[in-house]
Amino acid sequence: MNEASKRSFLALALAATVSACASRSQEIPLEALAIPPQTSDALAPFRHRGPAVAAGEGGPARFARAVHRAFDVRRAHELVAFIEARYRAPANEGYDEVLERIAAELRAGGFGDDPRFELFEIVTPLEAQSWENPTARAPAPAWTPEAGRIALRAGEGEAEVLHAFSAQADRDRVMLPVYCPSAQVEGPVALGLD
Repeated sequence: MNEASKRSFLALALAATVSACASRSQEIPLEALAIPPQTSDALAPFRHRGPAVAAGEGGPARFARAVHRAFDVRRAHELVAFIEARYRAPANEGYDEVLERIAAELRAGGFGDDPRFELFEIVTPLEAQSWENPTARAPAPAWTPEAGRIALRAGEGEAEVLHAFSAQADRDRVMLPVYCPSAQVEGPVALGLD
């Protein structure tokens, strides 16, 4: 099991775009990036207070064409498929694999080597409320589910499997509630609140 630490990269939001960029060109019209003006008075306190923002050659538009030209849909899909194939909870195996892949993609794109493109890791201990002392925090190990099954048994008949998974990439792994402990639970079907 991996070290119980929560790892985060500040550049994570940028990772999907940067890692999906390549030399193949794919032109997207600049008009597609234009943001329609806000007309609701309810949004007035949140309106942009700086200079007007419109499609053009200044501001973020300086970079939009280059990003769109370099964006590679195949690489973006490959990265998303890699991420999606892992069960991710802070500090578990899948979570760490995803962060390591994104960091490698960012480093390959020049992040971390150039002082203008900083890449660093923030490591914090993974902790939870202590069982012995509810007011204290204690180290909390991360876990990666290996298999799971939800089955419905009607009377003495065979159990009907409703959801099951036996690998991280299986779709039904999402049946697990967040922070669900390993358990085997049986009980009656509850069809009411009585």
